[in-house]
Amino acid sequence: METLSFSDRLKNVFRYPQMLKLLKAEFSRARRYDFPLSLVLFEMINLRNLRDVHGYEAGEFIASEVIRLIEQESRISDFVCQYRGDVFAVILTHTDLKGARTFAERILKRMETTGFKVGEITVKVIPALGVAYGGEKNSLYMDSLLENAAKALESARQRGGACYEVFPPTTSS
Repeated sequence: METLSFSDRLKNVFRYPQMLKLLKAEFSRARRYDFPLSLVLFEMINLRNLRDVHGYEAGEFIASEVIRLIEQESRISDFVCQYRGDVFAVILTHTDLKGARTFAERILKRMETTGFKVGEITVKVIPALGVAYGGEKNSLYMDSLLENAAKALESARQRGGACYEVFPPTTSS
């Protein structure tokens, strides 16, 4: 039986250099035409522990299933990308902050209700999501959008996951 590698299971996921090109193009388009644009960074904060306990292949299987789930929740116009290591990005085109929050809430709900079968047991993944909003002249530089999403992700990590954070913080919840 042939075993597929993690990258084989993620053929539809853009890698980091491609992500930067896509984000730059979408950011420029959003600025030029006053379209909203959001970015969500996603990390499975317990993935390392799952790999340690259940083995590397089980961890890779879980990660690929989570990415499949994220792709199912994304629109055809969105881009699912591998950001760095086990951190993934979703470029949400034509999506304002409210829409990005709705997307993050949908992902959290799916993760809360989805278990992944590893051998005879079912395991849960603890997600942490960082949400940033750009476009409509809300952000001057693409780098700041990426940096804001990373700060939001770090904040969600510090809260222990199973949540999303927005950066910069907003007064509405």
